[in-house]
Amino acid sequence: MKKILMIGLILALSVLCVPVAASVTISPGQGPTTGGTTVRVSSPDLIPDALYWVYFDTTNVWVSYTTPYPGYLELTTPSHAAGPVTVTVKEAYSDTLGTTSFTYVVPGAAPTITDVSPTSGSTAGGTSVTITGTGFTSATGVTFGGTAATSFTVDSATQITAATPSHAIGAVNVVVTTPNGIATRTDAFTYILPTFIISPASGPTAGGTTVQITIPYADPGKGPYWVYFDPLTFVVTDTYPDSTHLELKTPPHTAGTVVVKVEEWSHTLVGTTSFTYTDTIPSPEFPSSVLPVTMIIGFLGTVLFIQRTREQ
Repeated sequence: MKKILMIGLILALSVLCVPVAASVTISPGQGPTTGGTTVRVSSPDLIPDALYWVYFDTTNVWVSYTTPYPGYLELTTPSHAAGPVTVTVKEAYSDTLGTTSFTYVVPGAAPTITDVSPTSGSTAGGTSVTITGTGFTSATGVTFGGTAATSFTVDSATQITAATPSHAIGAVNVVVTTPNGIATRTDAFTYILPTFIISPASGPTAGGTTVQITIPYADPGKGPYWVYFDPLTFVVTDTYPDSTHLELKTPPHTAGTVVVKVEEWSHTLVGTTSFTYTDTIPSPEFPSSVLPVTMIIGFLGTVLFIQRTREQ
């Protein structure tokens, strides 16, 4: 019995003495077989100013101290055949700290952009754009005029759907970045001023028509807005029933259709619409209450005429 207890105690102590491998991760977790991918090898057990060796399979690719901050090592992958490999982190002249894996993939051809649709959209951004081309798999970024798309989805190796960011007026380059290179289509998308909705869209030349101008991205904090009816007349207002409408009364103007321009308080033009001034005089018409009376009189007159005709 004593021998059994002794053996059990020895086994328990041997288990406790076995070092527990640290949690090690690598990001990104894959890269081309040509190497050159900058990765971060992270572990909560990395110590600042300690010397570590990092192996990709059996190749010691980097010997360095950690960064001033604990938690990760930054290095460049070596070239390797395609497939997963074991990444081993060792503290210099010591035991293995931990392992993770990295997958080598055969690099594809550099991406290309063959079409962008639609080719224009609002300066406010938010236009859904379909980018067609090749080599879009694992795309890491899409920009319009140097500004990152607010979101994008890689639909396939030949198509990306992206939402445009806000940008100044004008044509801009569309750029797609992938692990295999960068594709650029010059002046592929043009930012234009949005056309706002005005309701009602017409009124008398005397002015005084209450209208609402819809501004999808109106911000109460940006008021007041300057609203121009032709270059000569304008209204300054910062009142709107909600965050998407500007409400005001039209100024007087000669008959015809005029361009209505909307500017922010800084006099930045943000959109246009149009309003038609009319100067027509309404044609006279009988009140609806008179119509039944005239019908009755006409009917009675017809009956009387028929009756007199029979008597004769």
